[in-house]
Amino acid sequence: MTTEKPKTTAKKAPAYVIYEVVNRNGKKYWNRVGAAFKHGKGDGLNLVYNNGARQVLMPPTDKAEQLTETEGESA
Repeated sequence: MTTEKPKTTAKKAPAYVIYEVVNRNGKKYWNRVGAAFKHGKGDGLNLVYNNGARQVLMPPTDKAEQLTETEGESA
């Protein structure tokens, strides 16, 4: 007999809210443009924008740091 976890469709609350700050006539207007959710695999964040665009933020890895260092040397 196997026990399976039931699939839930409950929405997760965002870890952060993404705002665009616009300066108009000396005033700052904060417009909500999306939300950030904790990434399911690791320490990253999934950014989800109101227009449907998505981005993923992940901490750099050793390989990414090596690539950045070699690119800087060739410049």
